[in-house]
Amino acid sequence: MVNFYGFLPKKGFIGFIKTNQVRRLNTQDGLTLSVDKFIILEDYLVSVFPNSLYVMPKNNTLFKAFKTSKVWITSVQINDKDTVVNTNYNLPYDYNKLRFDFNSNGFQSNKHVSYKYRIKPIDTTWRNVPLNTHFVVFNSLSSGDYTFELQGKNISSKDVQFASPITFTIAKPFWETYWFYSLVIATIIGLVWLYFRWRLQQKEAQRIAEVDKILIDKKITNLRLENLRSQMNPHFIFNALNSIQDYIISNEKELASSYLVKFSRLIRMYLDYSQQNEITLEEELNALKLYLELEKVRFEDELEYTISVDNQLKTKQIKVPSLFIQPYVENALKHGLLHKLNDRKLHIEAKIIQQNKLEITVEDNGIGRAQSEKLKRPNQQHKPFATKANEERVHLYKNKLKRDITITTNDLYDENDVAAGTKVVITMPIH
Repeated sequence: MVNFYGFLPKKGFIGFIKTNQVRRLNTQDGLTLSVDKFIILEDYLVSVFPNSLYVMPKNNTLFKAFKTSKVWITSVQINDKDTVVNTNYNLPYDYNKLRFDFNSNGFQSNKHVSYKYRIKPIDTTWRNVPLNTHFVVFNSLSSGDYTFELQGKNISSKDVQFASPITFTIAKPFWETYWFYSLVIATIIGLVWLYFRWRLQQKEAQRIAEVDKILIDKKITNLRLENLRSQMNPHFIFNALNSIQDYIISNEKELASSYLVKFSRLIRMYLDYSQQNEITLEEELNALKLYLELEKVRFEDELEYTISVDNQLKTKQIKVPSLFIQPYVENALKHGLLHKLNDRKLHIEAKIIQQNKLEITVEDNGIGRAQSEKLKRPNQQHKPFATKANEERVHLYKNKLKRDITITTNDLYDENDVAAGTKVVITMPIH
């Protein structure tokens, strides 16, 4: 029985009526030209080409048995730079663009070998690589562990070849690492701790400041009371009452009444001002005027005093420590002018100096401090009570309340270098 071989319309295919099989002849079988026709003989098959013919035996050796050649990865690129092909890579977080090039041996393998790949754990199934494509690119992979797997298969074969897998690890950026989280948490805890510590220190400092303020207020109050006690000393009150008594005895009722009114007003001023840390410059000067009017009587009108105020001074607004100037006026009267027989002069001046400061001057033409010290009794060799209290007040204002008050005392001399009085200069910022 003769087998029948027939040419099918689809170029390159041969049909077997006997076996009911269709086999494809292609370039791998050596079929490089179009076949015009077949001549079928008993034992051979003749393929006729335009300029030649082939005689092929009619048996199983007519078709080749194809196998897939070995598949391997030819190159690896990281961030578009070639690198040595290894089975394992450890990469920084920003080295996350990878390209794998691959190939397979064999005649025209690029046309007859199909490839599939997967990258675990992203892919769970194999992905096809387009025919004639021999590379795979992964852009911007996230951090983690990966395995790249590749397989190839000849389209005329059933067997599959696997390339050696490549594993690579892309490190996490530093802001996603545990040590960075730990550092951030530790920093937050540290900042919270520092904040609460700072708050506690603030509260403690505030408490200490409040205690200091209470102590300072108490100290200033005590000093004010000491000032008041010095200004309301028994001698002053006794002299004032004696003057009133003399007016009454002399039947000078109007003078007695006027003196008594001034004295009561001064006492009331002392009591009112002693309850305040600061009073206006006008209130301070009014108390001085009233005090000097009463003291002038004690000096039997042998006292000439003047109080001059700079026109630029807003005496109703400027604040000064209460009853602060009077102790120096009292010292000028008691220790400088009292021992002078005539021509007793006292000048008080208030004016603005540089840097917006108030300067108050108390100047007398008395016997001077040196001569006054000689006239003191042995048990009186110490600073006047009110002056000492004022110095303590100055220390408190300067160091605790940050108000710079300075007091300087100068001895005055005439052209013959003889003591001609004392000058006290008080400077303080206008407040």
